[in-house]
Amino acid sequence: MMRAQNPDVVYNQNNGTLAVWPTHTGRLAQFEKRTKGDEERSWVFADAHPFIDDDGYERIDHITRGVVCGTLAEGYAFLDQCRELGFTVQSGGGFVPFSNSQRRHATDATGKPMSDYPETELRLMRWDLPTQADLEMARMA
Repeated sequence: MMRAQNPDVVYNQNNGTLAVWPTHTGRLAQFEKRTKGDEERSWVFADAHPFIDDDGYERIDHITRGVVCGTLAEGYAFLDQCRELGFTVQSGGGFVPFSNSQRRHATDATGKPMSDYPETELRLMRWDLPTQADLEMARMA
């Protein structure tokens, strides 16, 4: 199966963590900001570092804002929903920053899980998956 050159959504899985990103050129690039508690949340790239790989596909590395994650079941159900609504989805399109195995060892000397990003950044990354209404709104935009 041929991959989309500029997909709407990219995802990657590592160590049981699924991370999903909207590509900054895709139809799902930004949802309206929503407020949850004291935190304002939206699904949007802020500090993405896109690059083109050797096969000509766009990749995203080291995103410090706007990553969406949930349980594996929620994430894959969301990806299926995106496909059903006509959005293009591509796997392997990003680095999973909180799964700990690609850039560092999984735990430090005390057994605490490690990540490439400080905990304050990880907190900002753990955002909610967009809802069905969000997807419908993005499809109509």
